[in-house]
Amino acid sequence: MKQKYRQSMSDNLYDTSLPVKHVKLNIGYGITQLPITINYDTGILFSLAEDLNPNDDVDESIDISTLFPKFDDSALSLYIYFLSGLDTTGILVVDRNTMINCLAIYDYTGDNNFFRYLLKCLLKLWTVLSPVLYSNRISEEVKWELWLHLPYQLLPESWQLDVTFMKTWRSRKDNKHVVINGDEIFDFEHIIEGVVVNDDEDEDEGDEEQQAPVNQTTIIKKVTSYVRQHDDVNVSSNETEELKNGKVVVVITSTTHNDSLQGKATLDFNGDKTVYNTVNDTDNGPYMEYDGEGKLKSLCYKIDGKIHGTKVYYYDNGRIKRETQYNNGVFDGFDTKYFNRPIPVMELKIEWLDGNKLEQVFNLRNKFVVANYVIDGKVYQLPESYSFYEPDGTLSRVITYPIDSTVDKHDTAYDDDGNVIDDITYDKTWKYSIKTDEWYH
Repeated sequence: MKQKYRQSMSDNLYDTSLPVKHVKLNIGYGITQLPITINYDTGILFSLAEDLNPNDDVDESIDISTLFPKFDDSALSLYIYFLSGLDTTGILVVDRNTMINCLAIYDYTGDNNFFRYLLKCLLKLWTVLSPVLYSNRISEEVKWELWLHLPYQLLPESWQLDVTFMKTWRSRKDNKHVVINGDEIFDFEHIIEGVVVNDDEDEDEGDEEQQAPVNQTTIIKKVTSYVRQHDDVNVSSNETEELKNGKVVVVITSTTHNDSLQGKATLDFNGDKTVYNTVNDTDNGPYMEYDGEGKLKSLCYKIDGKIHGTKVYYYDNGRIKRETQYNNGVFDGFDTKYFNRPIPVMELKIEWLDGNKLEQVFNLRNKFVVANYVIDGKVYQLPESYSFYEPDGTLSRVITYPIDSTVDKHDTAYDDDGNVIDDITYDKTWKYSIKTDEWYH
């Protein structure tokens, strides 16, 4: 019986055209003829009235003092006050115990009119009354009904993950815009849509037919927000889609606090995805990039928008491709690139100090070339020399100022004992390519 009445509440939430009956209550205390007006949504009382007085022409009262179980006096007094039709505009349930007992009356009677009143009280005094939703004294059936009426942001994770519950919750229209505590506004997936048309083709003035746009960009934004008006708090969960000619190319998810990014955010661009964390509108925390197959491409940590520590890049097979050390957003430490091999082998290694390159080591066919950028303690933008070493560490060749167009160069070869065996001079118009091992100008 109660389930029938609750279904009626869902179907007729705003329906004031339901047929009514005028009956009298015996509530005890010598009060036997309390007049009330009820309708189908009143639940069990309406059913009893129809059984006792189907034609509404017999003056007979309903004895709730014997038909009802023993309810809490405060809760039952409020229910009778509500049934009597007195003005409840400024009347609220103000304590948890009374709310629990009032919900017990609803659970017994199926009075959806009373439930709506209790729900109004709960939302108005949410901070005080919301703990009742976790009370063992309230049936799971009633809790289900209460949670169905509450905003998404307040639903516990267990309800959000309940597929059956969420299907029912989404089908309702009365829980997508909810006000609690008087001035706290919860909105769910408010949709903002805009279209930008880019047509670069020239149209003939005499052409009467309008040509279809060449490019159309559609921006669709879903906003789930919480606004607290008395101290100007605005928290929004946002999902923005950018479509080019109907095809989704960009998806951005983020959370904002008063229009500043806060929390986890994602950027999906044609399948490549970036996942990052924000504090006070700047990147703070792990910053990860993935390819279209979900494989990790790079990982780093940012503080106040700048990379700190080591940024790691990965090959498609998951092997480490590169490790770069940062301090406050600039290169500082070693920047090492590896060959794509089961055991990491250095391909290139650069030493940085506060954004300045000090030394660069190339692995060329298992021979190592060291590019030095420091002369007498001063750091230069171009390498001062290339030093070539054999696999055993023996110096075999040195080229000075290999790519500097302002000075002459020397290409000097050494034997195994470190003796000069050849020394060729090139004027400043020549440069050396380490990739091709050739001089050019």
